[in-house]
Amino acid sequence: MHDPLQVFRKQGFEVFENILDKDELSLLQTCCDALLSEPVDDGGQGDIHKIGLGSSRRFLSHRHTDFPELEAFLLGPKMAKIIQSLGIDEAMLLNEQFVVKGSGQGARFAWHQDGAYVGFEHRPYVTVWIALDDTNLDNGCLYILPRNLENENYLEPHKWQDDRATN
Repeated sequence: MHDPLQVFRKQGFEVFENILDKDELSLLQTCCDALLSEPVDDGGQGDIHKIGLGSSRRFLSHRHTDFPELEAFLLGPKMAKIIQSLGIDEAMLLNEQFVVKGSGQGARFAWHQDGAYVGFEHRPYVTVWIALDDTNLDNGCLYILPRNLENENYLEPHKWQDDRATN
């Protein structure tokens, strides 16, 4: 039998294929579309890392309270089930964001660990990544490097790389 907790501990990630239903994905897409309709205000002028690139790469974050259905989803039973299956009994929402890359606009991300972006000492946390569009090698799929969390439970030294000119 497949055990998400064991898989997570052995490789540092778990894939939950088709765990969201059509209505949940539609809710997320609707919220993202609503945020995308707002004026671009991140055009490379972010705080620490300057990771927003205007319409090429947008970070739409910390807006769940503006969308009650989104907040209910993020704090609801489906997300709790996912997190609990990874051995986490009590969770809190640290950050929520839609990251939107413009098609063919050179908005690639360098290799990184999400925890290195926090900027201060913190307890380990889990990132839940949900693709709203189908992804493949041509349009920018996510690559994950396996890591045995029982043996390698630390952050790598993190250096920001400017990848604006690459895909």
